[in-house]
Amino acid sequence: MATSNMIRIGSRALFLFLSISSLSSAFLARNTFVSPTTTRAVSSGPHFLATVSSPTIEDLSSSQRKLYDFLEDIHKTAYKFRIVVVGSGAILESTHSLGPVMKLNKSPKTGEYLVTLASDDQSFELHVKIEQVAQIMFSEKVIDETNTLKIIRMVQSDSKSVCSLILDETSEDATKWFQSKGSSIDIA
Repeated sequence: MATSNMIRIGSRALFLFLSISSLSSAFLARNTFVSPTTTRAVSSGPHFLATVSSPTIEDLSSSQRKLYDFLEDIHKTAYKFRIVVVGSGAILESTHSLGPVMKLNKSPKTGEYLVTLASDDQSFELHVKIEQVAQIMFSEKVIDETNTLKIIRMVQSDSKSVCSLILDETSEDATKWFQSKGSSIDIA
């Protein structure tokens, strides 16, 4: 009697598992799904699904790790920054702390490593393509007697700007943190 009950329960569990698997396979076959945690699926046609594990910091080269460590340092400060990204036809400016979410991903399209700094609800996300940053430059620009901009510029090897981060904190700790970075960090 106990064996037949276990078989019946096992059959129901197997049926439920197969039903859920079929539904998720049907969904994934029609949609590209990206998971922020451990895996991501890449769609290559209407019925193909490949799963790839997410990269870890151990996958990064020493120069990529240097930028990752700097971004992690910024992330941990929880300071707010005015983020400036200049495109060919627009300029985006926004003030946020760079977190609390920080993730390392690999672009399924280009294969480049991306460090994502985002708000909890991901209504704000900054994706930094770490292979494209060759140097981080620090400068101060005096606006008036009471206001000095503390600017971090991430630049490519050809000196083109990736983005600028203007420290939006005036505390003594924030100023000491900024000044401890020196004038530049060579990445590449």
